[in-house]
Amino acid sequence: MEELLGIHVRSPRDDFRIREVTVDHALRPDPLPDVDYSFNPYVGCFHACTFCYVPRLLQLERTAWGTSVTVKRNAPSVLAREIPDDELLALVGSAALDEQMRVFDAQRADELVRCYREHNEPLHEQLACCGGMLSVVEALHAQRRRLGILTAKRRATVDLAFARVPLGHLFETVVGGDETERHKPDPEPLLLGAERLGADPAETAYVGDSPFDVRAAKAAEMFAVAVTWGRIHDRGRLEAEQPDAIVDTAEELLGVL
Repeated sequence: MEELLGIHVRSPRDDFRIREVTVDHALRPDPLPDVDYSFNPYVGCFHACTFCYVPRLLQLERTAWGTSVTVKRNAPSVLAREIPDDELLALVGSAALDEQMRVFDAQRADELVRCYREHNEPLHEQLACCGGMLSVVEALHAQRRRLGILTAKRRATVDLAFARVPLGHLFETVVGGDETERHKPDPEPLLLGAERLGADPAETAYVGDSPFDVRAAKAAEMFAVAVTWGRIHDRGRLEAEQPDAIVDTAEELLGVL
């Protein structure tokens, strides 16, 4: 290519060489604006290859470009480890995030957690309340029902949600995933929430959108309500856990509570 982005790109120098390396991962953080991660099989490329970071390289003096291109020779096999969506979603709503990531790669769990949070936390700016749920929570609060939240998310992440969706004042307690040693489907978090509310588990309902929620509620001897609008776990998987009630709308939820 004679021109790229309106900038003339000269051909490689005569001493151009290619090196081959093996890598642990093909994706890496991308320094370009509005790009999170990119697949770049070439590092240090100084010609007009569409796979290279040419826009970034063109900001550098040509003398700093070096004389070689490093090719990630095993990038295709690394990318072949891509995890299917059903495996990625299977644990959503269960263990703490670091435990979920250890299932995928025990050696790089910390890195996976960091990458997930860097991607996920800014998305809270777009968070919206599920259809009809604000009215349901307000109605329950008006009936003097004692309300709490139990989540696998850290308490700091819950606060991000409350900053966007103003529901925090309607709940008396929040149990975050970083507050208990054991996590759903173990009943420990639910029992801690009931203890904080001074509630008898046998007179408590727990509402969730995952099979782990239903198992935890039943293990805590609470009234288990499954909702179908979470879109992670389908209705069939929820029904298989035999909840005390399963609902499709916020209005139905209010009716069973």
